[in-house]
Amino acid sequence: MKHTHSNQPAALSIASVNQLAQTAPQQLVERTHQRYQDQLRTVAQAILQRPAQRRVVLLAGPSASGKTTVARDLSQMITELGTPALTVSMDDFYLGHYPLLPDGTENFESFEALDIELFDHCMAQLLGEGKTRLPKFDFVTVTRSMNKEESILPEGGVVVVEGIHTMNPRVSINLPSENLFRLYVHVDSQFVDDKGQTLLTPKNIRLMRRMLRDRNFRNYSIFNTLGRWDHVLSEERESLEPYREFADGFVDSALEYEPAAFRHYLLPILREVGCDSPFYEPISELCEALEQFPQLDTDLIPQDSLFREFAG
Repeated sequence: MKHTHSNQPAALSIASVNQLAQTAPQQLVERTHQRYQDQLRTVAQAILQRPAQRRVVLLAGPSASGKTTVARDLSQMITELGTPALTVSMDDFYLGHYPLLPDGTENFESFEALDIELFDHCMAQLLGEGKTRLPKFDFVTVTRSMNKEESILPEGGVVVVEGIHTMNPRVSINLPSENLFRLYVHVDSQFVDDKGQTLLTPKNIRLMRRMLRDRNFRNYSIFNTLGRWDHVLSEERESLEPYREFADGFVDSALEYEPAAFRHYLLPILREVGCDSPFYEPISELCEALEQFPQLDTDLIPQDSLFREFAG
């Protein structure tokens, strides 16, 4: 099933966001999460309309789109609607060694970095027998181990598989096509001023998310992240965007309060970058954009928020 989807991002008014951030920040956070939950409920209901012994959601999206959290929250929503659900991360199927980029750093984004043979084995067990042992990848030590306990998927259940490459036909070739639901998660909103000028694009949002995540969970500096960013975007254009048109559903993971939260977490770090840095210009532009938002009390952000995937 093909779905048409506009390539034009939705516009979020900076004036509207800032007014709420300053006068009713709790309301801004609650409104943001209600919009997100409404999207998940619509997708979950569409998935559950498909009759099958066991169903598979292939959840794809570009880097820092929030795939991990959306997969978790979608599984929870499906469970709340009365159907057992399980999440599987393609990140856990990394081989532990990767193709190298021209600069000698490891290419996490490459399809060849994944152990597809092990993935096929685990999915065959899960869909056939209802149980399997899944791997777990540690990005800090760059090592993979197998979970000691089996993951269980009862009859009628749904497994949500998330990762940048899940819509690649090489992932689904051994999966029953009638059981599949392809979901595309992305930042599909941009922040605009009262003249309609774009201040923060979806790519800006994803870059800042990735800066935070890499710094907090992958031991990378913001310079490492920026140095790899062009390659990340290039890899997405080649290995993700061609399959986007085949999605059965979409989730916009943009959060209205995000720039105000970035101001707290990221702006102090970005301001330290000197004019002698090769990244000074793009960082200055991000600083200027973030300075147009008030700072949000981050205690208002729920611990299970999608934003916590990046900020911790």
